[in-house]
Amino acid sequence: MNLLKTMAMVVAIILLAGCGGSRNWKEEVRLADGQIIEVDRWAKLGNPLDREIQDLGSGSPTIGYGIRIRQPETGKYVLWETDKTLTPLALGFRGRVIYLAASPRFCWAYDQLGRPVPPYVFLKYEESAWQRIPVEEFPEEIRHANLFVGSRERDVGSGEVSARQTEESNRSLSSYLRNIYRSGIKGMEMCIRKLPPKPNGKEK
Repeated sequence: MNLLKTMAMVVAIILLAGCGGSRNWKEEVRLADGQIIEVDRWAKLGNPLDREIQDLGSGSPTIGYGIRIRQPETGKYVLWETDKTLTPLALGFRGRVIYLAASPRFCWAYDQLGRPVPPYVFLKYEESAWQRIPVEEFPEEIRHANLFVGSRERDVGSGEVSARQTEESNRSLSSYLRNIYRSGIKGMEMCIRKLPPKPNGKEK
């Protein structure tokens, strides 16, 4: 009986192979001033067979994220999309400028992004373009992750994620993902141990 179940699961996975697509949901975001806005989010899905054997039953892997954000002052909608290198963590505004903090998802991505310290990529949307900015330009009031970190079917099955659900779920994250640090944290320590030294022989 177990063999039949295993075979059925394998067949189902094979039938899904190449389907990819996306998982979409609406999400409430509690801003630093307590205001709640709604954004549209999606996770881009890859081939369900593109996994380690032990993870084949986990469904399609997430290969990217997207967020559709409405600027409060203008009503204009802005899109932010990324490949699998980044996980969006925190969102905020100053006037018409949108700010976003994201974390590298993998050690190779952390390396590719320059091994940032603290371990985030800070971005702002101004004058019709996203720009990467240094930590000094990121608003100090954005101190905590206010975006839902997850995209599995069981996480967003209803198609809606409340601000309260995000806050409860994010409590289980590592400290550097729950909070947006500006100092006092070196970086993704596990990655630093795994990656070869930089050419000058020193880490930041």
